[in-house]
Amino acid sequence: MSHKTKYREATENWINGKFQFGDAIFLTVHYSDYLQEERNWTRNEVEMINKRFLRELEARQKIKGGKDRLKRLVVIEGKTYGRKHTHMIIEKPTDKTAEQFDMDIWLAVNGTKGMRNSYSEEVYEQLGLVNYLTKESNYNIDNIDTKNSRV
Repeated sequence: MSHKTKYREATENWINGKFQFGDAIFLTVHYSDYLQEERNWTRNEVEMINKRFLRELEARQKIKGGKDRLKRLVVIEGKTYGRKHTHMIIEKPTDKTAEQFDMDIWLAVNGTKGMRNSYSEEVYEQLGLVNYLTKESNYNIDNIDTKNSRV
């Protein structure tokens, strides 16, 4: 077993131990063209875009912060000079239908500067999804956006 595989396995175990999702949606969101151009982008730029999106989405749920925040896991992918995107698992609020929450997500993506409106959402089984999300994880890459993830 390589060092990369051990690190990835440890990351998967940490995520699965810390995050347990019930009725959740998996999103893949791409960032605007200005972040896709041949230039150095900073992780902080992407984290701030994610934060604006999540605040917008929570505002649509009438969440102002505190313990009622949406449970989510946020993973950033893309090399320094490559297609930047993020994957998010976000638990659906119990008082919303899937259609209502989908519309809230669509409105939040479109209302967030720095995000493209070409996003996709699907629902997956958690263990397989976490395995997919950690595909770039190794001892050199910390792609989990812990600032925007919440248990």
